[in-house]
Amino acid sequence: MDHENPVLDWIEEHGMDAAIFEPFVLGKRYYFRTAVYAVIGTVAGYSSSGAFLKLDDAIFVRDDGSYSETVESGLPDSASYEAITKPQFLHVAVIADFVEYPHDVA
Repeated sequence: MDHENPVLDWIEEHGMDAAIFEPFVLGKRYYFRTAVYAVIGTVAGYSSSGAFLKLDDAIFVRDDGSYSETVESGLPDSASYEAITKPQFLHVAVIADFVEYPHDVA
């Protein structure tokens, strides 16, 4: 303990296994934001390299109103979005942030 790097202290105390996680769970729906657009979709798979996610039931979001409101309560009536009828593929390098999205989209 007492490394100059607090991350090393944490790993030493909790173990490396506690620091490793899978960010995406197959079958769960997420709200992804990139620098240019947002998409909501259920993670159906990922490429063997891990670089691409395959999203089913994807929704392209033009305008979500308030991000925090959308995350907490779902897309408001004023949101602008459209369903994507084919599988959507998303390169993980373009994801700025994401959050699990349990809400139904009309």
